[in-house]
Amino acid sequence: MGPGQSTEAQVYKWHQGNRWPDQIGTELVSSKTYDVHGGWFDAGDFNKYTSNSTDVHNQLLMAFEMSKLGPNDKDGPADKELNIPQSGNGIPDVLDEIRYETEFLIRDNDGTGAAFGRVHLEPGSPPESVTKPVQLTIPNSEVTMGRAAALAYAAVVWSESGFDPEFAKRCQAEAMKSWDLLKRKPHPWPVDPHNPNKIMSQGEMRDDHQYDNWRLAAAAALFRLTHKPEYDEIVHQVLEPRNWGSGEPGEPGLWIYMNTKGADPAIVGRIKKAIFNYADNLVSQDPQRGYAIYMQGYWWGSNRLAGKNAGTLVLASMLTDDPAKRPIYLDAAEEFIHYMNGRNPLGLCFFTNMKSFGAENSVTTLFHSWVGNVNSEAGQKYIGEGPGKIGPFPGYVIGGPNGNMKRLVEDLDWRKAPWEFTEPDIGYQSEVLRGYGPFIWPHR
Repeated sequence: MGPGQSTEAQVYKWHQGNRWPDQIGTELVSSKTYDVHGGWFDAGDFNKYTSNSTDVHNQLLMAFEMSKLGPNDKDGPADKELNIPQSGNGIPDVLDEIRYETEFLIRDNDGTGAAFGRVHLEPGSPPESVTKPVQLTIPNSEVTMGRAAALAYAAVVWSESGFDPEFAKRCQAEAMKSWDLLKRKPHPWPVDPHNPNKIMSQGEMRDDHQYDNWRLAAAAALFRLTHKPEYDEIVHQVLEPRNWGSGEPGEPGLWIYMNTKGADPAIVGRIKKAIFNYADNLVSQDPQRGYAIYMQGYWWGSNRLAGKNAGTLVLASMLTDDPAKRPIYLDAAEEFIHYMNGRNPLGLCFFTNMKSFGAENSVTTLFHSWVGNVNSEAGQKYIGEGPGKIGPFPGYVIGGPNGNMKRLVEDLDWRKAPWEFTEPDIGYQSEVLRGYGPFIWPHR
């Protein structure tokens, strides 16, 4: 907060060809300022990428819904369980936490509904020590659809939960602003001068397949809100050509549609089949691997994969009609929880600084611009253990082993690429929560 910072951010031109960690540039697009405070830092850096945060926002909403749709919904998320500033307001803390990002996404636009791809904040320890201006990238069509998807889904959850109908209406109105803009001004924009079918890179995190995934999630959520056939038709347009042997069977857009009145039973059946195929493959592989889990590989962000596997097994346990299979899926999901908590080849709890919670051996070095900043005298107390050390924030999920099941660099020497091992990407947190949810909020 401060002059030229999060409440007075401005749009800059991205210097094409720059690496993404660099500043966006020095050339202002206009003198107009935007309030983009709040929301979540992306990972160890202080950037806020609309693409990544949209996915995480929807994964957490999905985890919340999964917990409420199980057989023991009375044991679902509760107020006063996370000790956050909003605790005690009568709303489940996890929903309050998600709303913190939802409100950022409402602000994250140029007034027309066009979303900024990236809010760039320079790193520092602590964050308030940084006084450089906050920079925005030029809005683009891809993340504008992501914003529509996130806010439409937020409208669904806040409306159906009954906690704040007015906020639900606000979310829906903002989602429609982005959706209608894209109808008037179809994707892609701004256009890549070298490829008219793609947007021009603005230094944000992006994936060429994301637009369709967000279009699916937005259409499914708007169909659930309005029951208008036009949105169901878009779901069909996205899903009918899909190769169901690959992809993410647990993505939020599929979940939203499955739980919508009037959803096409044929498509719902295909979604369930993809989830069961993924889960059955995991279960069938378990006996062949040590530590009672099956990991498809160990690469950058392998703990995200562990969370995804657990979350998909939980989904399968909720969807199966076979009472004998449900405990098999849940037991397999629980093995990933044990893996994350320390039953792994390293004997390490992959959550940071958990000794005070009972973990004898947990991560104490985090690749992070605040609590892993080796160049900051103020940040030294957060790095490692020993006299005068307090360690990093407790409970962050790190990227995990990379290269093989025992390869984990707990050293902040940049030449060893520590960001590939101990950085706490928000996507790791959300995927692991989807796997943990049924054990935090019991469904057994």
